[in-house]
Amino acid sequence: DYRIEVLDAEGRRPVWNLIMLNDSRNGMNAEPLDWLRGEISSMKSAMELPPPAFLFFHIPIKQYEDLAKSKNAVGTKMENLGVSGCSPDAFDVIRGAGFIKGTFCGHDHTNNYWGWQDGVFLQYVRSTGYGGYGWERCKKGATIIDIDTASGEFKTTTVFGDGSTWAPKIFVG
Repeated sequence: DYRIEVLDAEGRRPVWNLIMLNDSRNGMNAEPLDWLRGEISSMKSAMELPPPAFLFFHIPIKQYEDLAKSKNAVGTKMENLGVSGCSPDAFDVIRGAGFIKGTFCGHDHTNNYWGWQDGVFLQYVRSTGYGGYGWERCKKGATIIDIDTASGEFKTTTVFGDGSTWAPKIFVG
């Protein structure tokens, strides 16, 4: 578990945070969630209004399934989500922070979709490595996140090894 503080061009003030949460194979249970609560508290103690943040973790939380069932998702869902061990409080902690703008997870190799759920951007990122399963059904790729630190706006792009990109307009799942 750690946080990367992105500083402005002069290197003086934080403009964004990247929070990496090691939820291992057990999902976002008590241990990583306690660390996240502590980090949120530290950030709020250091600054009245912390800069925006993204949260990266491995195992999806329940809200990714909720997003897939809603009409708010874009992308593809080719397999069921492995959300075992996840605390039901996880999303409340994330949303309650007030400055975590988006979350990114993986785990299931043939899912790649995103959308907004209760004010937080959720993206199930595409599997990158060829060592795992799924390549025969879902082209391996990566996600680029472009952030405008002045406005707080961001966008994500799915890219492939050949340089092509993928920007679906619908959800297939």
